[in-house]
Amino acid sequence: MHWITLILGIWVFISPWLLGFSDIAAGLWSNIVVGLILVIVAIYGLSSSEA
Repeated sequence: MHWITLILGIWVFISPWLLGFSDIAAGLWSNIVVGLILVIVAIYGLSSSEA
C-alpha cells in the first residue's frame, strides 16, 4: 500500500509539468506541497513497516 502512495505522490508532484498547468501558480504550488507530503508519508510508512 505504501508503494502506491509513493507513486501517487510522485505523480501529483510532477503532474503540473506533464499536464501543462505549471504556469498557474496556485495549482503548481498545491501539487508540489501535496506531492511532497505524500512522498514523505509513504517513505516513512515503508521504513517503519520494514523494521
